[in-house]
Amino acid sequence: MKLAQLILFSLLSLTCFCQLTSLKSENKLENIKVDDLILFNKWKFENKKSYFNHEEASFRQILFLKNLKNINFHNANKTHTYKVAVNQFTDLTQEEFEASYLNPILTQAEKLRFLQRDGGQNGGKDGGSNQTQNCTDVKNCQNPPPPVIQPLYNVSQSIDWRQSGAVSPVKNQGSCGSCWAFSAVALAESVNLLRNNSLALYSEQELVDCTYKNPQYYNYGCQGGWPSVAYRYIKDQGISSQQNYPYIGQNRNCSINSASPPKAFYAKDPIYYYTNNGNQTNLVQYAVNQAPISVLVDATNWSSYSQGVFNNCGNVTINHAVLLVGYDTSGNWLVKNSWGTNWGQKGYITLAPGNTCNVQSSPLGGL
Repeated sequence: MKLAQLILFSLLSLTCFCQLTSLKSENKLENIKVDDLILFNKWKFENKKSYFNHEEASFRQILFLKNLKNINFHNANKTHTYKVAVNQFTDLTQEEFEASYLNPILTQAEKLRFLQRDGGQNGGKDGGSNQTQNCTDVKNCQNPPPPVIQPLYNVSQSIDWRQSGAVSPVKNQGSCGSCWAFSAVALAESVNLLRNNSLALYSEQELVDCTYKNPQYYNYGCQGGWPSVAYRYIKDQGISSQQNYPYIGQNRNCSINSASPPKAFYAKDPIYYYTNNGNQTNLVQYAVNQAPISVLVDATNWSSYSQGVFNNCGNVTINHAVLLVGYDTSGNWLVKNSWGTNWGQKGYITLAPGNTCNVQSSPLGGL
């Protein structure tokens, strides 16, 4: 690090220390260390953080130090199967993280309303048909018909599509709840890699703009959406290249018109719902043996994940969409996220076997 930067961090840290001394009692921050304050200012510089005013800067610093304390406490416990670390979310409250980076409409009630509204346009695959109940309200959908029981599939002991070059690079959705678009685009990029053996990057922003409150597709832009709907758009309308329709991370008007460049990719096949065959782990393993698949998860506790096998999920909600790229010999799921390469294992998370974080609940494939 340059000497000038070191001096700057040190001066800022001493200033912050004086501020925090007066707030220490009120916010119950104990044993504040100068090294932690230097870490905060180094983190703020590296993450290009800027705040509205002095009050917000002090508030974010306090949040950072509190979260850092929790991170250190977690990592000191040797019984945990995963580690956490400082990252781009460390100056946020849990509520802010969920509101800005998760998908607020992926709740059970919204899922049921969507299935009713979608009318079963997307077909099931392999485990049985994806039949949608004719529900007059959410309560009538609480008891679905029993799953079609099928024999267990023969699956590989492990699979990781990254090793086959069938997974595109990790991207960053920013503070826009567009994970659904990134999951659908990641699926399309993997399908293209498997079909054509060539890497092409597609436009999440087109999906955000052109399915936003669109009565044909029912997505909500940065306020959330469904990867299955996004993939259906890719099948119907095609998808532009990332270069021709770059990501902004905000809701905008759809800018596809007759003068737009030709679409870069069309999904030849509809999205597939892999429906329960009596052993959902086996079914999802079978699905991801065919190709990477889009899955919906509970990412409520993912914000500070760094490495290891994550198992800290309540499995009570679904609020995020990601790409499942495989599983290891222990049955741990290998998941590609959309929060950039500075998060997790260079943008990935390893989930414990079974339905950890609801990863088995809604597998979707396009090949």
